[in-house]
Amino acid sequence: MINLFNLLPIGMLDGGRIAGAISKYILVAGMAGGVGLVAMGLIHNPIFYIILLAGGWTTYQRFFGVDELPPSYYAIPPAQRITITLMYLGLIAALLVAMQVNNLRRKSPKQLETELQLPRSQLSKWGDEFVEDDPWAPDEV
Repeated sequence: MINLFNLLPIGMLDGGRIAGAISKYILVAGMAGGVGLVAMGLIHNPIFYIILLAGGWTTYQRFFGVDELPPSYYAIPPAQRITITLMYLGLIAALLVAMQVNNLRRKSPKQLETELQLPRSQLSKWGDEFVEDDPWAPDEV
């Protein structure tokens, strides 16, 4: 999930760097998507607000040339832009598939307890691994 977040086409995130190499207009779409997520109430984290502010500044720099980068920095041949775009979208797709596979195999502590036929006191504090002598287990009365 954190990898997908980092691939959002906003400012200084990796996705923003990639989007800037593809087209500066993708940065505008990324900013609109980020503001939309906040406006719909899907994200409440103040750090994301800071990321949006930094992304807004980066997008402004990209459009109005306040950037310290030389103009040749974004001079990428069309064939390379297509390759970058395909790799970017492929990485996002691979991460989405990996998340789905992980969700199919994930088990709750209750499922693990049932499968192992062990009392909860013999499962670790987090319930995801077997521990013989668990110092966090509650005392049995």
